Amino acid sequence: MNGLSFSNAAITKAEQSQTQKITQALKARLVFLQKASLAETEAFLENLRQSGDIILDFLPEDDDLPLVDEEAEMDSDGDFLLDEDAPFVGSAANEDMDSLDGDSPFAPKGGYAIRIIEGADGCVCCVPPENTWAAARGKPPLGTMALDFVSKRIQMLSDVAAWLERRFGERLRLGMNVFLVGWTPIKQQVFLFETGRNPKTDKGPFSNSIQNVRLSWPEGSIPLSGCVFRAHAKHG
Repeated sequence: MNGLSFSNAAITKAEQSQTQKITQALKARLVFLQKASLAETEAFLENLRQSGDIILDFLPEDDDLPLVDEEAEMDSDGDFLLDEDAPFVGSAANEDMDSLDGDSPFAPKGGYAIRIIEGADGCVCCVPPENTWAAARGKPPLGTMALDFVSKRIQMLSDVAAWLERRFGERLRLGMNVFLVGWTPIKQQVFLFETGRNPKTDKGPFSNSIQNVRLSWPEGSIPLSGCVFRAHAKHG
């Protein structure tokens, strides 16, 4: 009996180790969603919707989908996620994120933006990007984790918008050209400290989240990374 208990414990430990390995591999492949452009994010999530890894609850046909054994699905996805040669939609987007247009002063219109809007009372509002996938639910592990990455990024940008409005509302109200006169990009640590975040654990996600996002006025826009906040120096 003791031998059987020991065997079961060993199997459970091995299963837990395999699950952790799968989760880590999946996170590594999805981390690009922290800093992807809006077009890349939309395309990636749409592919997951078409493959069935993401479900939009407002589609009536979703009610007829069969129930899924989540543990069995995790096991079946394991070999795929850990196979370095397996094709993975969106993986090309992770190869050269620094070459994207979102952080260029000459980036095209559209994409992720915090919009500066002046109300009738003269007060300015900073409106963050909308999470267009808020009504979606993901099938674990792939769809669930992908939506979580996107949701956390939108929340971060919502916090940035609220912070900018509170700290620099009057300056933002004067327009892009006046805003830039004498402006020095803010250290990213300032935002992290003032919003109660941990610089050690949140520095990377924040630095990623503000890439390919613009601060936008009706007359023009500037990238958050490099213009509003200092860009981190690249090493090696």
